[in-house]
Amino acid sequence: MDAILLAAAHILKTEGFARTTTNRIAEKAGVSVGSLYQYFPNKEAIVVALRERHLDWYDDCVRAEIERGRGLPLREGVRQAVERIVALHALDPALHGALTSREPSHDREAAQQFIAEMRTFLVEHAQQLGLPEPELTSFIAARALEAVIHGTSLEAPQRLGDPHFVDEVTELFVRYVERS
Repeated sequence: MDAILLAAAHILKTEGFARTTTNRIAEKAGVSVGSLYQYFPNKEAIVVALRERHLDWYDDCVRAEIERGRGLPLREGVRQAVERIVALHALDPALHGALTSREPSHDREAAQQFIAEMRTFLVEHAQQLGLPEPELTSFIAARALEAVIHGTSLEAPQRLGDPHFVDEVTELFVRYVERS
């Protein structure tokens, strides 16, 4: 199954969804089409499995970074999380884009999880930060971070390697939430 998913990932990111077929995946994976069909009924099922595996891994990494930053000063914690999220997007922007652009509902789920984590942090620090509406602030701030990082990985992935990119994204967030 892993060979099938790896082959699908390679074809999907290099040639796109339209050119990804079960025959091409089986050939690239070194298995017969019949073997492929024992695991997956069609290419859509393969892409769904690949997407779920990729996004579960990504979500686990983001969640771990948010946890790791708890208790740090705002700027330091945000910078640490932004560095890791940017690094995750920079690992394989073509695959990340191919997998996330086809299934907006999972993107919404991942964004909702990130917003919930951000909300918890900002509600806990609302008075210190001078936030009159921490829930609204967390929604806007998390969506801004997600949009900037994800959009950059799709439109200009080379910018993810720019050492100033993390600084700028951190500033975007910190300047928005630090109001006191």
